[in-house]
Amino acid sequence: MSLMNVLFAPNGRINPSQFQAGALVLLGIGFVMALLSLTGNTALMGVQTLVGLALIYPWVVLWRKRLHDNGKTGWFLLLVLLVWFILSMISNQIITMMFAGDMMQAMEDVTGFSQMLQAQAQLAQELALPAAISSLVVGLIVVFGANAILKSDPQENRYGPVPGAEGPPTSQPASSVPPMDLPDDTDKDQN
Repeated sequence: MSLMNVLFAPNGRINPSQFQAGALVLLGIGFVMALLSLTGNTALMGVQTLVGLALIYPWVVLWRKRLHDNGKTGWFLLLVLLVWFILSMISNQIITMMFAGDMMQAMEDVTGFSQMLQAQAQLAQELALPAAISSLVVGLIVVFGANAILKSDPQENRYGPVPGAEGPPTSQPASSVPPMDLPDDTDKDQN
């Protein structure tokens, strides 16, 4: 199955290795997009937002097909999202405490609106790399953890055949016409 099919075809099942390959591609794209905050360019941050929104569909397709391989409905994705959200919030709090303590204190002394926006942009730039790494690590934990928990259904289930298994061999229908007897050369009279 091609990577495009894994990420964009919503029906069927995928095995753990196909899931990991697709997830690594999406996590890599997300990591690169998170690094755009390092530039401080607001136009690139807009691109970051648009790409993030565009990645929602392939993530939903990927998780849905992996859950189907386990015999579960795609609605279990809500549970995965809840776990991912909680881990991300904890990670973001730790990153903020570790890397932005002084900056947060300095932001309290800001008086004007433009100074506040400038301080927030500087804070986002300072936190871009640690936040990108943290987001990647949380994503890897969720992806590999869920992939280890979700066992593949070894049989065909209501979502389709086992991924990678070939269907039953197609047999030719039996012909109702008997085979034609061809004349044999040995039947001829020899002169």
